[in-house]
Amino acid sequence: MAGLYPFSYEKLSDKNEIRLLKLQQPLDCGPPVRCELVNTFLNHPKSLKYHALSYTWDGAFHIRGDPQLKTQPPVLHDIECGSRKLQIRENLYRALIRLKQRELSEYYWIDAICINQTDVNERSAQVQLMAEIYAGAEQVIVWIGEADEHSDIALPIMDYLWDDVVDGAALVAKFPTYLVFNDPTFYEDINRPPLTTPQWAAIGQFFMRRWFGRPTIVWVIQELVLATNACILCGGDRYTWDNTFLFGWFLYKSGWWPYVRRIHAKGSPIMSLGFETLTRIQKLSYCANEGPNKPQLLKMLKTWTHVKDEKGKLCNFLVYILDQTRPMSATDPRDKIYAVLTLATRYLRGSGPILPIPDYNKTILEVFSEFTTYLLQNSNGLSILSWVDDLGRRRIKDLPSWVPDFSTEMLPLPLIGNKNEGYNATLSWDYEIPAVDLSTKVLTMNGIYFDTIEETSEFIPDAMEHNKFLLLLDIIYHLEDQRLTGLDRLDVFLRTIVADRIDESGTDYNKAHFSPEKVGESYLAWLMNHMARSIIIGHQTPGDWIADPGFMIFRGVSLLDSGSDQDTSISFDAFLAEYLSLFDPEQDLQTEAFTTRFINPTLLYTSMYDKSIWIRRLARTRTTNRLCLIAPSVEPGDQIWYLQGAKVPFILRKLPSSKYILRGEAFVQGCMDGEVFSHFGFSTDDSATVEIE
Repeated sequence: MAGLYPFSYEKLSDKNEIRLLKLQQPLDCGPPVRCELVNTFLNHPKSLKYHALSYTWDGAFHIRGDPQLKTQPPVLHDIECGSRKLQIRENLYRALIRLKQRELSEYYWIDAICINQTDVNERSAQVQLMAEIYAGAEQVIVWIGEADEHSDIALPIMDYLWDDVVDGAALVAKFPTYLVFNDPTFYEDINRPPLTTPQWAAIGQFFMRRWFGRPTIVWVIQELVLATNACILCGGDRYTWDNTFLFGWFLYKSGWWPYVRRIHAKGSPIMSLGFETLTRIQKLSYCANEGPNKPQLLKMLKTWTHVKDEKGKLCNFLVYILDQTRPMSATDPRDKIYAVLTLATRYLRGSGPILPIPDYNKTILEVFSEFTTYLLQNSNGLSILSWVDDLGRRRIKDLPSWVPDFSTEMLPLPLIGNKNEGYNATLSWDYEIPAVDLSTKVLTMNGIYFDTIEETSEFIPDAMEHNKFLLLLDIIYHLEDQRLTGLDRLDVFLRTIVADRIDESGTDYNKAHFSPEKVGESYLAWLMNHMARSIIIGHQTPGDWIADPGFMIFRGVSLLDSGSDQDTSISFDAFLAEYLSLFDPEQDLQTEAFTTRFINPTLLYTSMYDKSIWIRRLARTRTTNRLCLIAPSVEPGDQIWYLQGAKVPFILRKLPSSKYILRGEAFVQGCMDGEVFSHFGFSTDDSATVEIE
């Protein structure tokens, strides 16, 4: 590349103008990649046809092992672009070489080259066109890196398995029937022979590639959601995107993927194989074309308020997209918001309320604060406040306490999300748009002070795993009989740790209450399943059952309620014998009989237990003696408030200035459905103005 000057971009002249890359034959003495940039216009009769590339800026594979490798600077390569020198990263460099070999198109749109990444104003303008660019491409090419021994096995298998399936979506609808890993009926339905263990191992390793995994940049999600046609390019080979997508989605939805993980990486600390990414693509595909007015999406968006106005539906739509993309990472945290806005812009197609405009001149703090303000002032509720992370997990400094840190994965998971969870804490106290002063970062609104946190426990999972359960028992011991609901302490405890939102059908979250007997049965089944597995793999012995923290909590609370010291526990020996008669520890695979007897009864409880208590603690209120679920940073002395129009209570901490900071939402047992008015006698006349910094 000696003698070539660095590449410089010419300004784009129109808001709908984009650049396309045209690959050229390399010169004998020149670099392997030679190209030029040409300009065209979107949505114009004479627009050039092009393919768009979906890829990750970093390498194609996850880096494991030496942690120093993860912090090394990226490998850069020089390419010749219009007789000038342009530097690109290794993964894109490999993709360009393969694209030239395959000659899939004359023109390509590739963000790292076609956008001047050093021009902030151009980036802001081009990001607004991203959805139109990918939707307008003849084909989106998913570059997942060079081939290896795993992809050489996995990709042909997935193409072969799904190739003759006439209606893949119809087969997906049969997911619940495939209860057993490698279920023979699945192969009968697709008329294919069962896969072998080495084949499953290769498939598992394939889905560990960076494109599928958690480092997937948030833009990748919308690239495939909007694509009208897509393919996979792995090394020099091209494969059908639809077949790979359906197979990966099937593995995730059928519940087979943990077994694939176990086969391909036994003993490995791998947390996810990336199937979740495919599921998020599928969920967002429901939004395609009609956006927030599509019937399937409206069904999913039956949220905390049954909104009818366009602004309310749009805000719920934005929150839904944000919910699906929140776990994805982004090189620039502002893209966590801008990707959502560009996707929504595509769905609105120039109609409906005006959305915020991407602007890379703004700081991360400004972008996050303004987006939160937009939702508060254009929606019909305070749901976005439930997205506020525990303050100890924040990465972006100086964010107002009422603004979520969208750069992090959302923990704890919100009690109120994009489904109606059955909570209606303030009943008919209609939402009133709060005042926001972005210059002082203050949110002003009305609320009713309910009570103060008296004492808190350790993290509930820690208490069960590390024998700190006496702290939990102490809080439960001080509870009074719940005269409002007629529940005893045990039922209050078991309901609280699942946020009182399990129903027997598992489908109707509006009917989130179930009988005390069902709670106890599900909890015991969950505990005993956990204990049996621990015994089978050698961590514990049957005699350890009585000393298990989870069981001791259950038994201790039972004795508190009964006032007796009699052992009311059931026989674990009999349970373990039946468990082992249906379970093969060598294969660690579930038979249908085992699933029906031991797994299904625990699924709902386990699911809601994990969602409710993960990164939460128990607490007891000072005056009303209520059991609560709270965020980790909440401390004794913090206050429980019912904010106007909120569906759940919130924890506020009073500052010396008499202002407050938000510490997160709360579950207060027996006070989630308007009891603050109907039982405790509060009225809207008791409300006060609170300023939250």
